[in-house]
Amino acid sequence: MVQHAVLLTGAISNSQLLPLLERLVGLTGKIEFNGCENYAEHEIALTPKHKTPFGPARNNDIMIRLRCDLLDSENEQSRWRICHLGVPEPVRASTKANSRAVYDISVNGDAKKYVEALGYTFSFEYLKKGFEFVSGDFQVLIYKTFNIVERGDVSSAKLHPKAMDIWIVELSSLVPQEYVERRSAEVHRFSTYLKG
Repeated sequence: MVQHAVLLTGAISNSQLLPLLERLVGLTGKIEFNGCENYAEHEIALTPKHKTPFGPARNNDIMIRLRCDLLDSENEQSRWRICHLGVPEPVRASTKANSRAVYDISVNGDAKKYVEALGYTFSFEYLKKGFEFVSGDFQVLIYKTFNIVERGDVSSAKLHPKAMDIWIVELSSLVPQEYVERRSAEVHRFSTYLKG
């Protein structure tokens, strides 16, 4: 079943991080939160090896992503998911947040070999590290992005130069398409609780 991600994205400075974390602890009831980062995800973007020539049909080339939760203690090969993010829907007056179709499946076995067998090749990769909070159907991610210097080696990740004083904040919720409009209003309402 296709889910739709209803999403709001913003950015905060380093000085705004602690007040936001305190607010989220209160909103989510996560009193065991100790201030340590609890989110780290490696993402690899892949494109078809044989690209369609430039023109209208070029839009048929689909980028897929491999995502790996680096804090999952299980076997590395079982931590990978294949994701495809659909084209974002235009924001309308009735929808106060972005939405897009999301296909996200877990992979058993070697995910990298699997996508290569499907005809995909490496395009780029990066690392996201920070904080994750969940409240009911809402997920809040606060993270910085890191460039991976040595392909595939997350230990070579270096903080992106433009991310020195900026944290990305994502508020999202997954719903079937028929609930996007209602969930959009709920996401927008929840976002007002995050403001100081």
